[in-house]
Amino acid sequence: MLKRILPLFAVLAIVAPVAALADDGNGGAGAKASAIGDRLDARFERFAHRCLVDNAPPRCAHVAARILARLDRVEARIDHRKAVIHEKCGQANPPARCAHAGDIVARLDALNAKLQGFESQIRAKYPG
Repeated sequence: MLKRILPLFAVLAIVAPVAALADDGNGGAGAKASAIGDRLDARFERFAHRCLVDNAPPRCAHVAARILARLDRVEARIDHRKAVIHEKCGQANPPARCAHAGDIVARLDALNAKLQGFESQIRAKYPG
């Protein structure tokens, strides 16, 4: 019985967040940006609690380097997404979904600013 229920819970754990973030045409990408921001806040707080303190473990330098690399990748994805939005919504006859483009770009900019704040805090503690 347990062997049948555990895979079901695993599938629900994966599908439920994806369904909640599904693009419904009314700023779904903005909701995704907000959800990503919330997840990043939680992960950064966990990292800061352990590694942005005095007498941090030596392995935190390696973890900080990995986090900085991941933050760079996320910033690149945000820049790419904004470029796609500007390309599609800058046409003579933009699609109807471009009505929410300004709000989505503003949320992406806020997320990018948050990432840069995280990056500056990490670089202050681990300059290498």
